[in-house]
Amino acid sequence: MGEGFGYAVEQAAFKKGYEEQMIRSIISLTKTLDLSVKQAMDVLEIPEEQQEHYTELLKKSTGEKG
Repeated sequence: MGEGFGYAVEQAAFKKGYEEQMIRSIISLTKTLDLSVKQAMDVLEIPEEQQEHYTELLKKSTGEKG
């Protein structure tokens, strides 16, 4: 386990922090520039193949059902 496990935990924490920051950025752009979520993700250059993932994270973070 040792070093490999620690590295995996570190990478998971980094990914979570990165995703949380992207969600905050998406929300900020939708509010301040009156962009749609899709437009905000395009401005942030989130690849198309990852946009559905971020849409789901956004729903979870705002408590939206669906």
